[in-house]
Amino acid sequence: MNINIKLAVCLVLFAYTAGAYAQQKADSTQYQIPVNNAINNYKKTIVLQSGLYNGPEYVFYNRQKKDNVFYQDQSFWVNSTINYNGATYTNVPLVYDLYKNEVVALLYNKTTNYILIPEKLTSFTFQNHFFIYRNVPEGSGNLKSGIYDQLYSGKTEVLVRRTKSLLTLPNQDKLYPEADNIFIKKAGKYYEADSKGSLLSVLKDRKKDLRKFINDNNLDFKENKDQSIARAVIYYDTLTQ
Repeated sequence: MNINIKLAVCLVLFAYTAGAYAQQKADSTQYQIPVNNAINNYKKTIVLQSGLYNGPEYVFYNRQKKDNVFYQDQSFWVNSTINYNGATYTNVPLVYDLYKNEVVALLYNKTTNYILIPEKLTSFTFQNHFFIYRNVPEGSGNLKSGIYDQLYSGKTEVLVRRTKSLLTLPNQDKLYPEADNIFIKKAGKYYEADSKGSLLSVLKDRKKDLRKFINDNNLDFKENKDQSIARAVIYYDTLTQ
């Protein structure tokens, strides 16, 4: 029997034995303590074996600055749902480092930070966005394997690659401007579409209809580019059903 399984079984048996013995005692507070300790230790054992915390440790840097490396400049932990290594985990505290392109989870002890291994990461929710890891085979177009914000997934798909770079100012202050590269998956291939013109070029079979939709709905490709492209692609799919 695996040593970890033995440990879990022993902890459960200990909890049961302690509970049975405790029922014979008048003071419920005293006998409940060993039972709770055993159950808590068992839960920690299961968490450690869950397969979620198996990446390298993450060390925070420039966390307190307003302009930082994290998605939406948010360096605090956000509870998220993760599909990782074939299992689903809920209420996992995460931060997302766009500069290093690393998704970081907080261990149950609230002190250790682990980097999730990208190839084991299927998807995760973060700040009302749905991120996926896309393994892209050769010959699929302009997309590279990595983590993408999936804005829309239908017959056609819209993905955004969100990254940050380092910009050092003359006074030596460091800024981390974000760059978003938008991709459309059409007929099994990925095309970069970072403007209204490139969108219409990719979806040229319905260019006239899309132009009218964009104008009628006042879609703004400067201030709200990614959402405008997503809305246009959703409409495109209704035209090509």
